[in-house]
Amino acid sequence: MNENLIISSVDELKPLFRKNYRDFIAEKPRTVIFEEEAFTLYNFEKMMKRTNIDGMEVSHLYALHPYVKTLSEFMNPTFKDLDGYKWSLEKLALGKAIGANSEGDLLFFGCYDNTKVHVFRHDEGSIKRTKLTLFEIIKQFSE
Repeated sequence: MNENLIISSVDELKPLFRKNYRDFIAEKPRTVIFEEEAFTLYNFEKMMKRTNIDGMEVSHLYALHPYVKTLSEFMNPTFKDLDGYKWSLEKLALGKAIGANSEGDLLFFGCYDNTKVHVFRHDEGSIKRTKLTLFEIIKQFSE
């Protein structure tokens, strides 16, 4: 088990998110639409919940880490996303999952600037940049 990839309290999560985002996801279940796909945003309870991915138990927030471990077995350490931007597996592992679609693809942030949101396609190991930031999600999807 990877204790550093397991979150056991909300206090561990609070420093990772600004208060306005914490309030936004705590208010009610939220769904974000990106290219006609619905992604359900995680609340803190879901971020802390444990999941087993490729034999590694992690909190949902750190779901990218086991995927990166698997991808590193057959991918180069650097690659390009679907938009042609350069990535590294090391940076991808630092991403924080904030939601998922019904297929299990992840909405995440935090690899490069802690605000830009991307989609990780878990079946193919690809990344798609969105035009969303955490601030824009709050603004666009608040009622």
